[in-house]
Order: sequence, then structure tokens, then C-alpha cells
Amino acid sequence: MLPYIITFGLSGIFCLIAEDNSHKYRPRTARLFFFLAVLVASILAGCRDISVGPDTISYTTYFFDHIGTNFTNFKSCFLFYTQTYEPGFVIFEYVLSRIFSDSHWMLFWAAMIIYGFSLKSILKYKNQCSVSLVWILFLALTCTEVFNIIRQYMAMAIGMYGFTYAMERKYKRFIVLIIIAMSFHYGALIFIPIYYIYLYLKNKGIPILIVVGAVMALIALPRLTGLSSMGFIGMKVERYISDEGFQFQINPFLIRLPFLIYILFQRRLFVNGEKEPYYQIFERKHEGEFFVLLLIIELIFSQARGINTILYRFTSFFVFFKFIAYSRIVCLQKGTNRIVMKTILWIYIGIIFVYWVAIVNSGIYPYTSELLWIR
Repeated sequence: MLPYIITFGLSGIFCLIAEDNSHKYRPRTARLFFFLAVLVASILAGCRDISVGPDTISYTTYFFDHIGTNFTNFKSCFLFYTQTYEPGFVIFEYVLSRIFSDSHWMLFWAAMIIYGFSLKSILKYKNQCSVSLVWILFLALTCTEVFNIIRQYMAMAIGMYGFTYAMERKYKRFIVLIIIAMSFHYGALIFIPIYYIYLYLKNKGIPILIVVGAVMALIALPRLTGLSSMGFIGMKVERYISDEGFQFQINPFLIRLPFLIYILFQRRLFVNGEKEPYYQIFERKHEGEFFVLLLIIELIFSQARGINTILYRFTSFFVFFKFIAYSRIVCLQKGTNRIVMKTILWIYIGIIFVYWVAIVNSGIYPYTSELLWIR
């Protein structure tokens, strides 16, 4: 576990230094340390052995290495792999296989895309939360997934960055980035209904109707068999559902509930913010309500794990909304309350990190790397 602690700690320190320089209007220094924060995390991801992450061997030995030894042209490679993988990821793997002979480079550049676009997305909310705190939450609490479900997190990072443009009404950039994100994983489609939820609240819609709709969607999901007739996307979804219903999942529920309750309890503070230098009011009031509503929806869809554990992965598309909300409510506290809430959040990070990485053993522990001489 030590490689993760050292790397994430160093990356978090770089991010904190960058954030401080950003507040002091030193953009060049800030950009340098933000880049270093991304770089060190990506190096850890890129240097890992193929045994670190259950899916890593599929993306390296059975994909990257296979391209280099079995395909002499792009067309044959593309036609073969797009039967299983989204086209953008196939192109990504093919191009890198022609530039580099070692699959560690593929893992590194995938991580650079994930961490790079993720940090760019967080920075869009730098006036509403602590960037460095969100960054630590992301590194520590999603590392088991980032090191494993690579395509999905590439799509999430690019899609979330695209979503920030939709919030700014820059719709052409939003559409282009969502299409690129979908080319890595079709799950990025979810950012379109998320944006419609945002518009619904903007037009003074009733939030409870969205919550009821999310519950009904979860109930209906096990019954949506026969989706293969909808084409490639339908075939991929149908693989993970059945008509056997689901069992209530206590762990995903309990780890989300305390912060959700606290944010609901202090909803007025969360939405309105304070007149401080850094943690300002949301530009539009309904944005605060939007974040609260997404926390509830994410809690609901975390129960999809009771249908199939694979479906739990789709909560990844909500992670930044959740972490930004956690950071914001902590930073808006005053005096002793802020110290207490920060302490609680750090304890929360520590417990969840140790539980998911070491105790549950998600497949990324222990970390090994021949490149870094870590056995």
C-alpha cells in the first residue's frame, strides 16, 4: 500500500501548492504543479505490472501486444476489435502500438488522459470547492477503478470536462467532447440526461419527480431484457441485466448516507455559499440544488450493484459531482466546525481507501512493478 500512499500524497501536495499559487495569481507556477500532480499519479499507473488490476492484462497482453504482433494495417485491426470495444479506444491502442513497443506506455497515456481531464474538470469549480481536496478524494477513492476499468474512466474524464462546457452554454464543445468520450465507452451518454436534469431544475422543475424517476428506472432495469435488438449498445447493456430482481446493497448505501444527510441538513449553506475569497456562491442558485439532487441519484443507482456488480461501475460518471459536493460542504464550515469536518473527511478517506484496496482486495493490491523494482 505504501506506493499508493507516497504517490497520492506527493500528487496531493503538488496540487495543494498549485492551488495556493492559483489563488495568489501565479498562473505559470500553478500550471507547473498541476501538471506534476497529474504526472506522478500517471507514472504509478503506467509502471504497474499487468497483474495490478484484473482487466489490465486484457488491455495489454490481449490487446496492445496482440495488435503489434497480429495486425499489419489499421483496417483489419479496427474491424476486428470494434466488435468488442468502442472505436475511439481501438484507435488509441492502435496508434500507441505503432509508436511504442511496450504496453506500459499505453497504461501511462491512458492515465494521463484520465487524470489530466479529471483535474481540468475539477478546476472549473475552483471557486466552489477546494481543488486539492477533491483531487485527494479522487485519487484515493477511485484508484481501484482507475487502475482497472480504464476505458470507462477515460470516457468519464473526457465527458465530465465536456459537461463543464455545457454548463457554460458552449454546446459545440460539449457535443464534440461527449462524442469523443463515447468513443472510449458508451456510458458517457449519461452526461446528456444529466444535463437535461440541470435544465429541468433551471426551469424550476420539481426535484422529487427526478428522484421518483431514478427509483423507477432502477426497478425497471432488471426487466429490460431483449435490448440486443437496439444494436451494439443494447447488446452491451443486456449482458449485465436479468429479470431476477436485485438485493439491497448495504455497503454502497452506508458509505454515502452520512455526507448526504449532512449536506441536506445544511442545504441552504451548501447552495448559497459564503462571501469568502475562494468558496463563493454558485453562479446560478439551481446549480447547488443540482449537485444535491445528483448525490441522491448516485445513491439510488449505487444499488444497481444488487442486479450485477458490473453495473455499479456506472456510478463512476457521478464521482466528481459527489467529491465536489463533499469538498464544498467542508470548506464552507467556520472555525472549529471546519477542523472537525476536515478531520471526519480524512478519516472517511482513510477507512474507505484501506477497506477497498487492502481488505476487499480489488485487484490492485499489492502494488508490484518490475520497472520500479517493487515486488
